[in-house]
Amino acid sequence: MGYTPPQGGGLSWEQIKFKLEEEGSLNKKYDADKDGVVDITRDIKFSFEVTDDVIKEDTTEESTSNTSYTLIKEITMRIGSKIPTPLTLRIVYTLRIESEGAGWGYAQIYRNGVAVGTERVTTSGSYTTYTEDIEGWNDGDKVQLYLKQKNITKAFTNLLSVRGRVNPNLEEGKVEGEITA
Repeated sequence: MGYTPPQGGGLSWEQIKFKLEEEGSLNKKYDADKDGVVDITRDIKFSFEVTDDVIKEDTTEESTSNTSYTLIKEITMRIGSKIPTPLTLRIVYTLRIESEGAGWGYAQIYRNGVAVGTERVTTSGSYTTYTEDIEGWNDGDKVQLYLKQKNITKAFTNLLSVRGRVNPNLEEGKVEGEITA
């Protein structure tokens, strides 16, 4: 039985994991016209694209009353060797303050304790969602959301989401890996 590449968009991470578990080895022969004759022998290589497909997210509501940046949420990336790095990840998060107009809430994305995202500020008591595409992510990196407040009781978040999609491609050469968080 030959490997049939996906048509149209890429596969979700769950679909890729299922295919790898179901089919076993990544070294598959390719029968493009499904006539039972192998047209080209290639290895499956993965690419990564920035999309809104969720890789991992934390949706618990958390807050801080600190006036200096405090780590609130963290997701550790596990990127296997089949995916070329560094990656650009889409990171989505929310921010609000305890009481509308009573002060300022701040949020910023960090990588391994170093600020890499845009500092966001709100005076809203309702959640505002922010999306950033940030380059340079490697295996073991921590996607971190830091919050602080000024002149209020608390700054809140209820979402840190890492997004993108792994796509299997038929390419020459061998590359190994997977992505989990």
